[in-house]
Amino acid sequence: MSWRFVLTTIVASVLAAAGCRRSAPGGHDAPAPRVVSFSPAITGMLFEMNLGRHVVGVTTFCTVPAGERDIPVVGDRARVSAEPILAVRPDVILVQQNPADFAAVTNIAPRVRIEHFTIESLADIAAAIERIGAIAGDQQAGLAQKEAFLSRLEAVRRRTAGLARPKVLFLLDFDKPSTGGAGTFISEMIDAAGGLNAAAAAGYSGWRTLNRENVISMAPEVLVCQVSPGQEAAAADYWRTLGDLPAVRAGRVHVVTDSRWTVPSIWSARFAGELASMIHPDQPAKEAHGG
Repeated sequence: MSWRFVLTTIVASVLAAAGCRRSAPGGHDAPAPRVVSFSPAITGMLFEMNLGRHVVGVTTFCTVPAGERDIPVVGDRARVSAEPILAVRPDVILVQQNPADFAAVTNIAPRVRIEHFTIESLADIAAAIERIGAIAGDQQAGLAQKEAFLSRLEAVRRRTAGLARPKVLFLLDFDKPSTGGAGTFISEMIDAAGGLNAAAAAGYSGWRTLNRENVISMAPEVLVCQVSPGQEAAAADYWRTLGDLPAVRAGRVHVVTDSRWTVPSIWSARFAGELASMIHPDQPAKEAHGG
């Protein structure tokens, strides 16, 4: 099960952050290539790379940075329809799902390219950054952003090298939590930040849903829980009920509300730095935090 599984649990917060944009025909006068992004991760990268001017369509689950122009919503993973996509006159559609889902689009408009991405690991993120730059016609931006991403990750790894590696559990939500096991970018972020992924150590791979007993059995020494804004107090109260959990006893439960934690993107390197500060609070932060 891939990271996309977690998106269904944060629809409400993403819609709120995106301003519940409505579908709109046409699109703006974007420079070529005109891009439709059918992936929240890819949408995030396009804007983080200052390539948002090319974007003429996004999905229901994509978040466009505050202050950006209104961009038409043209569908989502479960709703792929040629009409709204072709209405924004794309040159290329960037996807993570099966390209065959877009057969109706290419049958009507064979000129439209479908570019498929696999983005599950930190290495996948780096490769996607470079490729997105090339597709958008700005190879230099892609290479520069890729180098910055990898440099930030390496700085985090250097900062935590040789330190004790406590068991860390990252959870999305608290009443019905899911976690990233082995093979996920979340697990790799924990490793880079100087921790041992408790879920991977327990034999979990990919994204998995957990119950209370699973969490207790993993005995994490550091627990990071992502919730929607406004749920911080409820999450903190919930974890306090598990008083025997090592992370709770040590006061090492961290609640975060930024939905980008569970969307693989350029931000993943920055969040790895934040994670290192949670795992090793006595170590000074030396990695770059710039854009």
